[in-house]
Amino acid sequence: MTGDEASKLAALKLKVSKTEEHWRKRLDFVRGKVRKGSGKGLSMVNGIVGDYLAEKGVPLAVQMAFYADHHPVTLTPEGIKAVYPKPTKKLCILLHGLGCNESVWELPGEPTKTYASLLGDDLGYTPMVVRYNTGLHISHNGHMLADMLSELVAVYPQKIEEIILINHSMGGLVARSACFYGQQKQAGWIDKVRQLYFIGSPHLGADLEKLGNVVSNALNAAPLPYTRLVAEIINSRSAGIKDLRYGYVRDEDWEGQDPDVLLNNNKETVPLLPGAEHFVITGTIHKDSNHILSQLFGDALVRKHSATGQSNQEEHQLPFLPEHHKEFTRIHHVKLAHSMEVYAQILSWVNNQG
Repeated sequence: MTGDEASKLAALKLKVSKTEEHWRKRLDFVRGKVRKGSGKGLSMVNGIVGDYLAEKGVPLAVQMAFYADHHPVTLTPEGIKAVYPKPTKKLCILLHGLGCNESVWELPGEPTKTYASLLGDDLGYTPMVVRYNTGLHISHNGHMLADMLSELVAVYPQKIEEIILINHSMGGLVARSACFYGQQKQAGWIDKVRQLYFIGSPHLGADLEKLGNVVSNALNAAPLPYTRLVAEIINSRSAGIKDLRYGYVRDEDWEGQDPDVLLNNNKETVPLLPGAEHFVITGTIHKDSNHILSQLFGDALVRKHSATGQSNQEEHQLPFLPEHHKEFTRIHHVKLAHSMEVYAQILSWVNNQG
């Protein structure tokens, strides 16, 4: 082989090597996207039928855990330090809503940034996110979260002094349920909770679930086999979704009850956590918060009166302070979980905590 031929062969090998490296990186990127996308799809499926998956022991059922980089965190001192090399004494924990996972918190164009990570950068909080099966009863997730927080406190490398819970949609009800059961169990983490944030959380229930209940009952009442079949299909939606009808957070709210009976509210309201500050963030689909669309549809999924606990029935009223409520116009339900405007308000409240 001549020197010229050897040179051409070396150049060809280098070109092939660079091409292979290029496509390897592209393939890894695509695989990462697929894994992430599959996680979103799996979380959506769990939101719809997650209770059935868990009951049947199907591996697709999501298991509650803290997550980092879309992987579960091992709750041991070593496992925590592997993810958080410098854990602080202040925690900010994020809880997503129905059919979602931790990716709902990612800021547009900056997937590594969330409200929790920004509070970490700005104020030294250790950011943690929870993934859970949103198809289970809210109270079941409340029990599990209370126990998981106890486990976290027991193995955390530092003595935890403060916990902030930032919750989106259903996550707010799960957080309230966890605090309720944490108090009952006299959990060590309860007195560490300084602030709870409820972002588009349907404390008084979700109108869309009420509508589903009405439609299924109407179809069931029709003397036609196929309408009853459709009603049966509608009624197969998860226990978690049905709990959203009135915002059930205790076992007693749904135990022994027919979940498909027409508009039967069996809820006993759980008080807000004593000693903690509670903040509410709402959105509207219209630029005018007083517009009829804003009044009727709120942020598209949750109306203002439900998110702020303003009930006509005194026993269901939640005493959120008016100065602890902020409404953002033209920010819809999902976007509330990843908006810099919303974060700026959270940061302001955290800075001024009493």
